[in-house]
Amino acid sequence: RVLGKTEDATKYAALFDSIKKAFAAAYVGADGLIRGDTQTAYALALRFGLLPEATRALAGKRLADDVAKRGVLTTGFIGVAHLLPALTLAGRTDLAYALLQNDKYPSWLYSIKKGATTIWERWDGIRENGDFQTPSMNSFNHYSFGSVGEWMYAVIAGIELDEQAPGYERVRLAPRPGGTLTSASATLETIHGAVGSAWTLAGKAFSLKVTIPPNV
Repeated sequence: RVLGKTEDATKYAALFDSIKKAFAAAYVGADGLIRGDTQTAYALALRFGLLPEATRALAGKRLADDVAKRGVLTTGFIGVAHLLPALTLAGRTDLAYALLQNDKYPSWLYSIKKGATTIWERWDGIRENGDFQTPSMNSFNHYSFGSVGEWMYAVIAGIELDEQAPGYERVRLAPRPGGTLTSASATLETIHGAVGSAWTLAGKAFSLKVTIPPNV
């Protein structure tokens, strides 16, 4: 649609609609329960817009309740990139912040607490007792869990692209402070130049400094 390919846009919109209906019929109950009942199942369904309007809020609540009950994430490679964005879509950015700032296994800060300066392949690449996980699959330089950076840029820093103006011709800046953070800053290099967001929070006083390239 953005490229002016209206025929293709219509074709793929229809395809998506049929996929959405098939997914709902096969996997989604009227109460919003998704077969498998895992955090990843809800995160993917919410993030990809696969749920009927009537069950979207119910599924979001189911995901939020599971995260609140467990106090930890239970996603792996496939779901981890979508968990915090899905919680934000469900109106529970507070839980997303809680997961981000948790330092108990499994979590991002657990590895940092263990001395990590890179992204690990396993949440427990180094176990609580100091032993290494199985050497056959225990990289300390892996991409997957670093996908949380997308949520950090979009929600903490508040830097989001406008899908109707590709290539960052327009950007949306809307930071959403949370957790125990009192400041944050980020810079995103775009084809037009650097987009920056830096904020501080002191009591009820919120201060935001933005950097916008020319012609954006």
